Amino acid sequence: MTPDRVTSRSTAALLLRLCGYLCVIVFVLNANSHIRAYRDREFVNFQSGKLSSAPQQKARHPLADLKDRVAGIPIVPRSEPGMFPKSWYDPTSPTTATDPDPNLVPLAVAGIESALRKYPDRLLKENLRKIYVVDNLQVDGVPSGGVNAPEFRTLYVDLDNLERSEIKAWAEETVHHELAHMLADNHPLLYSADAWTKLNPVGFKYGDGGTEAIRHGMDGDAITDEYWRQGFVEQYSMSDPDEDFATLCERLLSGDRNVVKAADRYPTLKRKEQAVFEFYHQLDPSFTEAYMRGLKPSSK
Repeated sequence: MTPDRVTSRSTAALLLRLCGYLCVIVFVLNANSHIRAYRDREFVNFQSGKLSSAPQQKARHPLADLKDRVAGIPIVPRSEPGMFPKSWYDPTSPTTATDPDPNLVPLAVAGIESALRKYPDRLLKENLRKIYVVDNLQVDGVPSGGVNAPEFRTLYVDLDNLERSEIKAWAEETVHHELAHMLADNHPLLYSADAWTKLNPVGFKYGDGGTEAIRHGMDGDAITDEYWRQGFVEQYSMSDPDEDFATLCERLLSGDRNVVKAADRYPTLKRKEQAVFEFYHQLDPSFTEAYMRGLKPSSK
């Protein structure tokens, strides 16, 4: 075989290899194009006979965490191990909760977010780490609509026995109530139970605390003129000074116009309203009296 023919064959072999490589590249590019087209195209639903979009990412589980919605505060719509402080796990008076109804979670989240938007992000981030949405919440063996754990900077909102129409407003009110407790615990120089008690008429005595009020059926939340005249927003307010403070914070921040108007009529309630305004204004200057009196029930 002559050198010229060897060179010719080598060149031909090289050209064949190059052609093969080009074919592979064209095939891969074409395949990717088809994959993209497959992903983006419309498909026929063979049960309905109608066009539908191609399958997308798996939908979020209804009890998955909701993060970065308001001030980056995670909302956890389920129960989980370790959700309560260890000191709460007392077998003689247990604190427990179960997963909420997934169908009710979006309503609760809407109410929670309505509440959170009424606070400066800075204040939330400094005092609050997480919010749980649960069902069948029991605290010290007693059914509870909500509770807070200052050491965890965590709130718990219970949806047990609520109608769908009640959930958004309930969730918002519970956040305001429990966050008021937490803010008071975190800022003892701004709130004291003794100072709050002195806002009442001489001789008034509170009950034995919120848990005992619930245990004995003295936790009514009906707002009546009888309570306003005495300087309270509801029966539960009379259980102890901390609950008195938190129930008034809850009503004012939820935008309850009836309580705002009642404070203009009854001196004791007015003194307490002014004390609440001063407390929140010291937490953040944006909480002015005009701002707090102008709040509306955003979750209605």
